[in-house]
Amino acid sequence: MKLIYRYIAKRFIKVFLLVFVIALSLFYVIDFFNNLSTLISNKVNLSLALYYYLAYTPKMTYVLLPFVFSISTLITLGYMAYTNEILAIKNSGVSTMKIATPIYTIAIALVLFMLVLDNFIVPYTYDKALLIREIYIENKNQNLWAKEGNVFVKINSIFYNQKLANGVEAYFVQHDSIKKVAFAKLAKINNFSVTLDNPTIVNLEKSNIKLFSQKKLDLKGFNFISFVKSLEYQTPNIFELYKKSVIFSPNRFLYISEITFKIIYALSLIAILPCLLFMSINISARKDDLVRKVFLGTLYSLTFFGILMLFNAMAQSKIINPIFPISIVVIIWFLYFLKKVLEN
Repeated sequence: MKLIYRYIAKRFIKVFLLVFVIALSLFYVIDFFNNLSTLISNKVNLSLALYYYLAYTPKMTYVLLPFVFSISTLITLGYMAYTNEILAIKNSGVSTMKIATPIYTIAIALVLFMLVLDNFIVPYTYDKALLIREIYIENKNQNLWAKEGNVFVKINSIFYNQKLANGVEAYFVQHDSIKKVAFAKLAKINNFSVTLDNPTIVNLEKSNIKLFSQKKLDLKGFNFISFVKSLEYQTPNIFELYKKSVIFSPNRFLYISEITFKIIYALSLIAILPCLLFMSINISARKDDLVRKVFLGTLYSLTFFGILMLFNAMAQSKIINPIFPISIVVIIWFLYFLKKVLEN
């Protein structure tokens, strides 16, 4: 039995690495040629472009892993079914679930790897990639906005190397109205805050407008990434999102949505596996059946991950609460295809 497990695991790992390298290479090639004119027009150094793609690799790895895992499972088990190896193993008294044991083991290891990658590596490397792309490649360093909780901040220009911002405006909003505005010519951007230097503050909470100044004003939760990243709530890890959900209670919906999606997206490798088993184990010894079922299995996988991403987008738009719809879809999907696999 151990010999069969090692045989299946080795075949799967070979296919998995090949598919992963091809998928990542396709991303690099497509993205490079899409940005080629921008790289040339902004005279971006080649070493900086290479560093950008290196920093972007962990994020793409996290995004691609479920798709690569799905395709690798379909190809590995599908080809073994096509060559009647699965039939021979089953005739020796090994059940379908036991055949999939090494792949389930690899799936659990990949789930743990994705959680570590997304929460301890991607937040750092993806921040670096965003900074390079937005500031150096696309040259976006003026008229930038960011939001944390009920505070909106606008800066006229940003200087990454000096950790400074010029022409800062901060708007404090409560109940759909502006309660306070702060202006500063210069601000220091730290890891977790923006410190306005000698700001002028206009208090609009009372009928009489009050104007005063102070030496410094700290705006918590902001950093360089707040201003240059194209999508909010994308980089923080689960622990930071949880802290923000406690501190910024009006936006708790968005943070809980991201936490739910991060966990479910990693666990989707296990949830999708019965579907992949059902599609691949039953492939007959005909080449057209192999191609057809691998294609259908890929479409099922894309549908599954597309539903997860759709629910996540709807949750960020405050259309639905993400926890129950995502959980129900994943559980029903898993149990339905698990029943199909056990029947075979």
